[in-house]
Amino acid sequence: AESRSFPSLKVKVGHQELRDDLLAMQRGYNGRHGGKIRADVNRAWNESQAIEFTTALQGLDVNAMEKVEFLEEPLQKVTVESGSWSLEDQVQALERSYFHTSIRYALDETLADLAKMHDWSYDTIKVSLEQVFGSGNRGCAAFVLKPAVLGIELSFRIARFARKDLGIGVVVSSCFESGLALAHIAFLGHLVDAISSRTSTYPHGIGTFAMLSKDILSPGFETFVNSEGVLNVPSLSRALFGLGLDEIQDSLSDISQ
Repeated sequence: AESRSFPSLKVKVGHQELRDDLLAMQRGYNGRHGGKIRADVNRAWNESQAIEFTTALQGLDVNAMEKVEFLEEPLQKVTVESGSWSLEDQVQALERSYFHTSIRYALDETLADLAKMHDWSYDTIKVSLEQVFGSGNRGCAAFVLKPAVLGIELSFRIARFARKDLGIGVVVSSCFESGLALAHIAFLGHLVDAISSRTSTYPHGIGTFAMLSKDILSPGFETFVNSEGVLNVPSLSRALFGLGLDEIQDSLSDISQ
């Protein structure tokens, strides 16, 4: 696995000392082989800590900022005195952080919070997203959508709206699913990438297959991934269902209309 050259590498930061975060980033730079680094903060920082990290990061490498694809959920959950939370407040804080750090951000937990707030109703989720991002966004690079959290249908509908209407990229991401579930996430990622959009596509986050000690698929999911970390989705679909990608897409027409 160490010899593979992935187009994007995720590095977990924010839950340790700053020097340890920088060491993790340095290891990521050394092993990225031309790819980009996604620093996943999991809402660990306040705004000043995000600025401190970025300032220190610039000391690692003159091109350090260019090598970062985005910061995934860099800021703590923003709540008011009553304990309530809103998408608008969270994004305002993220935009302030982007203004100071110049590194774009991605939403993950924020989307799960939004879905829960609206009882998983796409129509009301869409209204909230349009109100916050409809006039354009400067700092949001991508929505990170986890079907294990949001469900496949809701994930796809949010992805379609993000790419077609908001001009925001989409990353379909796994948690720690089996090879079978990863295959369905991969098919969803293929559908998302096929959506007509002015936004470029991002590599999807399904590298958790490398952490599986066993797989219920035979041959295993990892056998469909080449040395550059690229998944052969057509071969996977034929092996799993005996179907081509066009037939897979047709079978999912209910959610892609």
